[in-house]
Amino acid sequence: MSISKSVITFGLLAAALLTAGPAHARGNKLEAAQQAVLEHPMDPGAWTRLGRQMERAGRPGDAASAYQMANQLQGGLGGAETSALEAAVLREPENDEAWGDLGDALVASGHPDRAREAYLLALSIDPTDGEWWRALAGLLSADEVEDLLARMGGQGENGDELVGAIAKGLREQGRDQEALSWFIRALRMDTGDSEWATAITELGGPQTLIDVLKEVAESAQNDEVFGDMGDAYWELQLAQQACASWERAASMDPGDDEWRNKLRGRCGTGEATVLAQQGVESIEDVLRAVQGGRPLGELAPVVRQLLDGEPTRQELRWLVASNEGKSEVELLQELAGAHADSDEVYGDLGDALYAAGRVDEAIDAWKKAFSLDSSDSEWTRKLWIAASLNGRTDALIGIPVEPSGGAPEGVMGIRGIEGSMMGE
Repeated sequence: MSISKSVITFGLLAAALLTAGPAHARGNKLEAAQQAVLEHPMDPGAWTRLGRQMERAGRPGDAASAYQMANQLQGGLGGAETSALEAAVLREPENDEAWGDLGDALVASGHPDRAREAYLLALSIDPTDGEWWRALAGLLSADEVEDLLARMGGQGENGDELVGAIAKGLREQGRDQEALSWFIRALRMDTGDSEWATAITELGGPQTLIDVLKEVAESAQNDEVFGDMGDAYWELQLAQQACASWERAASMDPGDDEWRNKLRGRCGTGEATVLAQQGVESIEDVLRAVQGGRPLGELAPVVRQLLDGEPTRQELRWLVASNEGKSEVELLQELAGAHADSDEVYGDLGDALYAAGRVDEAIDAWKKAFSLDSSDSEWTRKLWIAASLNGRTDALIGIPVEPSGGAPEGVMGIRGIEGSMMGE
């Protein structure tokens, strides 16, 4: 079944009829009928009178459309929101967003057929907006979607985005198998878009993705194809094939750290690699393993590797400090040396030193954090509080005051807030 132009007659009515000038033969009566419809768009009588005037003006096609609208309104769509939105599209018939909003309201009020017409109008105004394709996908049959895409030129430069939008709409309606086929189609159109690869894996599993990527891999010459293939192999616990795919991706784009990091973390020979191959490669994996009774010492290599990448993660620091028998201050001093350009690491070091009663060192650490990022008001606030409460106003030279022109709230002797302010 194909979609003919008659499907969107109601929507085109506003653009085709109400923007037209009055016919000479009927003059004021036709103009008055048009105005009445604009003022009372939900009044079937107004549409009937408009149809009668169109007939008398020698415009039978427009008259039929007006009568058809009157018949639809006799069913009573109801709802103040829908009425207001219908009035909006009549005022701005070339606004695709107005038609789309009307479609949303009609779906919500249980009128999918009318909603479809509104979305089709929105699409006819802007065929490149994926939102309308996504909405229509759940309201049309498979043949209708194909026909509409062909007529609207959906195979163009950004065709994969339109195809992907259709897939999303089908998925939202629970039509997963149809959605999967459209996601596969989108991936074939743009092999570098990992969004489609992720959706294919979620709906069809990693083997389905691998099968699709194998079809396009050699002709695509795209590192994302081989990288996604490596991810899919990894999910299937086929480490050798995964590493080979990531190696191919890395060779195609040496500047992409994602593939090098996966090769280093999962395809080497160290203890962290072995843990990664066992499925322990994130902080969440580590915490689950610890809760399951696995000794922290066994997990130390991957925890240390994670901490090197995320030195401000409190959970990681606690795990490393516990395993290595270090205090938080000692560990943060070590991390500050390795991450000398991180204001957050120096800020955390200041917090730990202050908590340990090492005020002067804490102030120095916060001044370092401030020097690395003077736009972060956290360091300004903590410096003012710590220096003012501990007789170190000399440390405030070069440190700006609050935008209001005064010191931060709590500095002038209100020690009760000290702990809470320092703990932020």
